[in-house]
Amino acid sequence: MKYQVGDTVIIRKDLEVKQYGENCVTAEMLAFKGKAVVIDEVQSDGQYKIVGCNLYGWTNEMFGGSEMEQQLEFNSRFNYGDTIYLIERKDKTKICNVCNGSKVIEHPVDKIEVRCPYCNGRGVKYIHGDLIWCVDEKPRIVKSIRIKAKSADNYKISYGLVQGDALGEIQELYTSENKNLFSSKELAQRECNKRNRVTKTMSLDVIRVTKAFENTPPVPDKIKECYENYRNTGSIGKEIVVNEDNFIIDGYVGYLVLKMMGIRSTKVVIDDYKLQ
Repeated sequence: MKYQVGDTVIIRKDLEVKQYGENCVTAEMLAFKGKAVVIDEVQSDGQYKIVGCNLYGWTNEMFGGSEMEQQLEFNSRFNYGDTIYLIERKDKTKICNVCNGSKVIEHPVDKIEVRCPYCNGRGVKYIHGDLIWCVDEKPRIVKSIRIKAKSADNYKISYGLVQGDALGEIQELYTSENKNLFSSKELAQRECNKRNRVTKTMSLDVIRVTKAFENTPPVPDKIKECYENYRNTGSIGKEIVVNEDNFIIDGYVGYLVLKMMGIRSTKVVIDDYKLQ
């Protein structure tokens, strides 16, 4: 539901006696036009009862928004009805070496396929304690947006999310600041890939440079900018990424600056990218 019991909403100022959504406005309901009212009951059919007028069913279309929505202009990451994907840390998995991921094995006596007892029919074994970021395969739907504000510049937004589209499901509450919520599965997977990358300290002498980088040196202005940034902040401003064979695939300018400064080793990100 868009609104919850206890929410303050504004009745539309242009309310008329006509159909709004699944219900019609009566002449008696016009007395609340433009007023702030409090949700008293949320019904299973998606209609509301309000304090002071609980004989009639009110619909989302009869409201002009919540009291806070009308008083504030705020930046919301998501809107009502949006599909949201969550990421979370789970035990890393590997293919079961008994059933080779097929989830079944042949019974040694009866010669029939049975569920693999080593992976419990999952096809994979969990490596407990070795956590990685994964996308939760069950998307959520934004069913409510709540605002708590002290002033126009000091407010917090939270989202009530449910799995699927059922009205009766219990909402999971997440704040707007939560960095594990994404508007698409692709964005969620991209963030997982980024968080799961391995970092380690590596000698610059070990890092290998591809022919592509050697044949296309960066423009002097980029090197100068990176050099000045390192002198002022101690950072090259961009992480150096190498693949499993130690070939640099990103951050070449920073690598050159560190070499020029006589730095022997630096922290690098290991990516599973393979050179063609």
